[in-house]
Amino acid sequence: MGKQGCLHFFEVISGIPRASGHEEAVADYLMSFAAERELWRYRDSLHNVYIRKPGGAGAENLPPVVLQGHTDMVCAAEPGVRHDFLTEPLDLYVEGDRLRARGTTLGADNGVAVASMLALLDDSECVHPPLECLFTAQEEIGLKGAAILDPNLIAGRRLINLDACPEGTFLIGAAGGVNLHMEVSTFRQVLPPGSKFFHVDILGLQGGHSGSDIGKERANAIKLMAMLLAALKREKLDFTLAGISGGSAPNVIPRECTAALCLPAAASEQTRAALETAAADVKTMFAPWEPGLRIETRDGSLPDIAGFGLPDGAGAILPDGAAERLINLLNLLPTGRLRLSAAFPDLVALSLNHGVIRTKLGAVELTVSLRADTELALKTLAADITQMAARLGGENIRPADAYPAWTPKPGSALCALMCETFRDLRGREPVVQAVHAGLECSVIAALIPDMDIVATGPDMGLYHTPDEWLDVRSFVRTQEYVTEVLRRLTL
Repeated sequence: MGKQGCLHFFEVISGIPRASGHEEAVADYLMSFAAERELWRYRDSLHNVYIRKPGGAGAENLPPVVLQGHTDMVCAAEPGVRHDFLTEPLDLYVEGDRLRARGTTLGADNGVAVASMLALLDDSECVHPPLECLFTAQEEIGLKGAAILDPNLIAGRRLINLDACPEGTFLIGAAGGVNLHMEVSTFRQVLPPGSKFFHVDILGLQGGHSGSDIGKERANAIKLMAMLLAALKREKLDFTLAGISGGSAPNVIPRECTAALCLPAAASEQTRAALETAAADVKTMFAPWEPGLRIETRDGSLPDIAGFGLPDGAGAILPDGAAERLINLLNLLPTGRLRLSAAFPDLVALSLNHGVIRTKLGAVELTVSLRADTELALKTLAADITQMAARLGGENIRPADAYPAWTPKPGSALCALMCETFRDLRGREPVVQAVHAGLECSVIAALIPDMDIVATGPDMGLYHTPDEWLDVRSFVRTQEYVTEVLRRLTL
């Protein structure tokens, strides 16, 4: 199929559900694909798949090259779109030069890597050294697949990761990260007679990746909701918080958040008016970066509380003390960019994202995502946030899904070859930099310290959101480029 084969295989895997933690079906396909072509293959307990392809004529005994990307994708849909990511295929369409999925994430992150490797494995005319293709699982929920890779099965010491963008950018370093889970304990308080409910919805934010997009001044819906609730508290309005829910994953900047308020009937109009004033101020504040921001209110009722994880008809609300602790915690914990890199201009080096908040029986649960460019900075930030959260009323604070930083190595021979190849093919200088995102390269570099790693990929954007897109021409060019790099590695 040549360089166009990547598009064919992207369409194929888009028909296979591959939500994080549910990679069984795509792993089945990969194993069947390899078996049909009589390629060596192996599948581990997390559905990581290893496939080897011998080198071409005259290149059989050259050192192997490792290609790597992840099979899972972030699953997010537009409001009102019902899509079962565990059973339904993606609905692809082309808009100009961009490939998209109707109403959902596209999964170009990191379907481009899977499709690219499949095309190379399928191409009988491609000239290359022996290939070791690593299809890893559960990247989007903590780099879990990469963490259990068996280094004894990986002979190559040059690795091209295909989970980067834009085209012509080569990554040689990445941030480390950790998620912090915490709770604010609650008990359910009996509703006063004559209470009314209304919901506050924050909608229309851009969202995005909590690493690569965190420095773009995008608003966080959970943080905005906390600002609104704090504004009402400062006005000493008579309301209590019945529930709050927002965000889809720790590594996604939340686009939406909903809060349910309970208040005496006599205070409802005053509270709604104060909320509208605060909402107008917030929209003015973020207008340059979030032109689509909407803050809406609607009447609610007791059964609506079930949407916050409570039983139907639960006649209860958060007591004032718990609500105040939660609002203070959300407002006083920082979010967004905290520090820029000293080594790479305009690169974020330290950040925090309010990722997910849910109301459960007995507690409101919050998960924040921390990223840093060095292990020391990450551990220091985690310790500081843990201490701050505890003082603000956070409880049961615990880390999860930690992964190391990938420190750039000077003098990379693989990076030098890739840069030379790009200049020859495209007639311009590539960009070599690090990224403020968690890449599996970090984990692999820790597992195999002498591995020479470079990450690259095509033009794509708004990943982790339903607006995700992939530039089709750039995808084909990148496939052509990687094929040429592999050919030069045989010389």
